[in-house]
Amino acid sequence: TSFETEEDFNAWTVFDTNEDEATWKFDSYGDPSHVYYSYHGSNAANDWLISPAITSTETGSIAVSFMTRGSSYGEKMEVFYGTTPTIDGMTNRITEEMNLNDTPQTLLYLINITANEPIYIGFRACSDANMWRLYVGDIKVQFTNNPVDICVTEITSPVSDFNLNE
Repeated sequence: TSFETEEDFNAWTVFDTNEDEATWKFDSYGDPSHVYYSYHGSNAANDWLISPAITSTETGSIAVSFMTRGSSYGEKMEVFYGTTPTIDGMTNRITEEMNLNDTPQTLLYLINITANEPIYIGFRACSDANMWRLYVGDIKVQFTNNPVDICVTEITSPVSDFNLNE
């Protein structure tokens, strides 16, 4: 989803764990994404944005990519996945805590899945208090038959040189 509409956003689950109303929000004028974690002057972020169910008909791997951007103050986020759309269900870490500045970046991760067993992806805002905004968008999930992002297919080496045997 690129969160073009509020209906796209409303399909996701938001947990405002510290109940301060500074949480994941939709703004139709938002840039670079319409979805962001909002500012709070004294509370640190600890809120979740959890996806709708992602279910594959095949066992294998999915490639999950998303755009994120923090602010010049520096934002923090972690990404998890699990088998239920709850905070307790987010049992598998995709990323360590990321420090995000105001440069948009697209990240890609592979997740192993089992056919017909739904998973959910959770974005946890964990910025310190008194920061600005943390954006997430352009979330894509694609099944992949060949989950290799890079591999060596051939090494060309000189026939002889210093410390090389023929």
